[in-house]
Amino acid sequence: MIDITGGPDVVSPQARLLVDATARAVESELMVARLQARSETPRTKSPSKARTPVTSRATLHVLGRDRARLETESAHGESMVELSARHAAILLMLAVHRQGLSAERLCELVYGPEVSPDTLRPEMVRLRKVLERTAPDLVPESRPYRLPVALDTDAQDVLSLLDRGAHRVALTAYRGPVLPESTSPGVEEFRESVRAALREAMLSEASLDVLLSYAEIPEGQADAEALRLALEMLPARSPKRAGLVARIERLTAD
Repeated sequence: MIDITGGPDVVSPQARLLVDATARAVESELMVARLQARSETPRTKSPSKARTPVTSRATLHVLGRDRARLETESAHGESMVELSARHAAILLMLAVHRQGLSAERLCELVYGPEVSPDTLRPEMVRLRKVLERTAPDLVPESRPYRLPVALDTDAQDVLSLLDRGAHRVALTAYRGPVLPESTSPGVEEFRESVRAALREAMLSEASLDVLLSYAEIPEGQADAEALRLALEMLPARSPKRAGLVARIERLTAD
């Protein structure tokens, strides 16, 4: 509960902005605590059941990971499996393109142009076998290839947080580039779109403390424009100015 008590002079645009900013700060703190608690909670594989569990939530973790981690939740518990680079690229593309993809288009996104869909089909068979053991509800359908249930990704969660203006929470949730070692064209394109969305939000909408935090992650450390913007926003006598100036000079010298 946020309360501002006073006379008629309290009812002002400035007071409303103060309440809104306080509410956003509280929401951000709660979201950060939730993300940290989730990352610290150990995941255990659910025991096998005679009946196929109905997946209530499935999440593909691809940020800052060379091997994606697929986590699923059902009425019977939770399960986790690490995927190969190729399987991760396929699942990510199907998660991003929820309407489905033709064999030709999915092959192009995963392998590149001028590669026959015949290259994709054996990999799809192997992926289906992996999912049948760990997340049967996620086994892809064909013609077009699509996932029968929604698959969330931590990268799309970051984009959603940015859209809602929760910049600090989004920055906390951003654990690195999408599948950084993947050379699949579709993954590279999505990786760049996430990075660009994060940078644009930091430069155009983020507060000073969030911008300074962005300047500490690998993407921000070499971003001279972000460093200059933070320098402009800092108070004239801030002790942080000297460090920013030195970093900017090193970047421009290189």
